[in-house]
Amino acid sequence: MGWKEDWKGVTPMLLFAVLAFAWGDILFGIDTAAFSALQVLPAWLQSFGDFNAVTGVYSSPTSRTSLMNALVFIGSFIGCALFEPICDRFGYKKTILLAGVIQAVAVIVEMTAKDWITFTIGRIIAYIGVGLVENATPGYCSEVSPAPIRGFMSGSMTVLVTLGNTIGVAMTLPFVNETRPLGWLIPVSIQFLPALGIILMVPFCPESPRWLVGKGRSEEALISLNKLRSKEDIDSGLTAVEIEEIVYAVEQSKESEKGRWIDLFNRTYRYRTFIVVSLFFFYETTGGQFVNVYGPTFYRQLGLGTKVFVYSTIGQAVGVVTSIIGILVIDKIGRRPPVITGAVLLFVCNILIGSLGPKTPNISQTEQGVVIASIILLLSGLKLSFQSCGFLLTSEIGGNRMRKKFMGFGTAADVIFRFVFILIVPYFLNDPLYMGARFAFVMAVLAAISVVFVVLCVPETKGKQLEEMNELFAMNIWPWEWQKTETEVRRQWLADVESRANGTYVGRQKEKDEGDVEHMEVV
Repeated sequence: MGWKEDWKGVTPMLLFAVLAFAWGDILFGIDTAAFSALQVLPAWLQSFGDFNAVTGVYSSPTSRTSLMNALVFIGSFIGCALFEPICDRFGYKKTILLAGVIQAVAVIVEMTAKDWITFTIGRIIAYIGVGLVENATPGYCSEVSPAPIRGFMSGSMTVLVTLGNTIGVAMTLPFVNETRPLGWLIPVSIQFLPALGIILMVPFCPESPRWLVGKGRSEEALISLNKLRSKEDIDSGLTAVEIEEIVYAVEQSKESEKGRWIDLFNRTYRYRTFIVVSLFFFYETTGGQFVNVYGPTFYRQLGLGTKVFVYSTIGQAVGVVTSIIGILVIDKIGRRPPVITGAVLLFVCNILIGSLGPKTPNISQTEQGVVIASIILLLSGLKLSFQSCGFLLTSEIGGNRMRKKFMGFGTAADVIFRFVFILIVPYFLNDPLYMGARFAFVMAVLAAISVVFVVLCVPETKGKQLEEMNELFAMNIWPWEWQKTETEVRRQWLADVESRANGTYVGRQKEKDEGDVEHMEVV
């Protein structure tokens, strides 16, 4: 199918709903990048740092910075843990609205803080909201999007996260020489905007049809799906077929009992759990988070002075462009090629940083330029690979029974990996004699391993219905064989569409009832 055919069923309401939920990722992006820039702003250091009588400047001790960066992810872990029970009970809309309210409260706490402990508490609260957003946005976008463009819709979160990163860094540019509290209060206050956007837009979005079906509200699910699909699909009965297929899949999953957390490690799901955990591990450890959290600090170590914020902003802007390219091609070339390409780029950039970075302060201008370009391209590699596809694949492969649990477990693992990574990195960066920029070699090795992992383990889900995942995993085929493999779910769906078109469609439930009657007569 071409671009025109794939986008034929896209409606303004679908685009609005995806944007409203993905808007929460701007919240995620701003908060992630803003604090890395705040840590080196004179105004923030004067409010929350320590005065060094010898140098006559304010600074934040490495141990405190590391502790602050690590503690905030306790909030994210709480948000990830709360997502599944909250979303299962109240739905995606109320879950993301709660995230917006939590973020607003967090900004108030941060802006009224008088010491670094209170400020850190505000950031912990903010990351509870971030944990909910990390799960709710890709889950909702995946469930409401047609299969041919699911990668674009779910991948839009990467664009908005990176846009948020760019805003988070750029909003500090006017305050690089500001020493008054205004210099950090204004950047922090901007975090109100994404929270306000969520609160204003999400109430007008339809609830996920799959969540409604799971709650036995099939009629409401059809109404919701009709709001998201084109009039042509509604009139031809395609939305009714889609709801019946979802109902049938949900009933089958209920027959095998409701998914439990322990099931993530049973024979049916443990391979998928391995894939999800590995995707988030490489997402955190191959270089992207290094740039997001410690990029400005590393630029300063290269002797860039006030240009720190300029290069950080450029890096995030390049990441936005890469993210847009990624979501435009992900539904055409698939999930695997972008991940492999991005991981190779991460490997090359880390090798260059590890080789040239340790030459500081005797580094030449050309070598310094190569290091800066490599740091910028690290973000591009991450956006193209594990950030674009990690969340998307996690939202796809769980099946109806375990999808939310996979999202919750995967993002919780993501928080743990981020916690450990951010906790230890400052000690390596501040040890230029033995490690410093050479730490990039560690990330390069992990990037190389990630390429092998993707090639051998990550399946190609392009164009596959969410209801096909269980059947495909049960076949035990190689990841690269998924695209040419046809499932019974797909064949049945195509048959239902054809029979509806020629007027012979009787419905899955009627077929099931007639089959039960025939079975009773035989008995």
